[in-house]
Amino acid sequence: MTLWKLLILLASGMWFASWFLPVNSGGGMGGWPPGWDALRVSLAPLWPYRDTTFSGDPLWFNSLGVVSGLTNLAFLGTWLTFLARRASLPWILLLACGVVNTCWLLSGGRSDLRIGYYLWLGSYFVMAGALRAQPARDRIDQ
Repeated sequence: MTLWKLLILLASGMWFASWFLPVNSGGGMGGWPPGWDALRVSLAPLWPYRDTTFSGDPLWFNSLGVVSGLTNLAFLGTWLTFLARRASLPWILLLACGVVNTCWLLSGGRSDLRIGYYLWLGSYFVMAGALRAQPARDRIDQ
């Protein structure tokens, strides 16, 4: 198996595991919400969830949370198109998603972040690296 395929498997495993591991120490299920719960909270401005409110937060913060949650679609799309042997999304898109998702590191709550967040964040950079390392002869979109 080639390195880029191993990296795709690694990134996929990291991303999948992050959905079930604790993301931060605030709120949620016993104070340790898993990734899927954090996704629902990030999308709460668009899709109400439990008693989550963002009335005191600035619009840019709510928007960034929604965009961060939606980056999961880019990861999933890349993974599914790869499995279907179709042209995958460009590696630069996943790199940009990873950069957007670092917003939680910069938001001041770094000490509250847990392993699920770091696996989720890292999966974008590993997947971007895998797609970038994919030789031109193996690219489906060439």
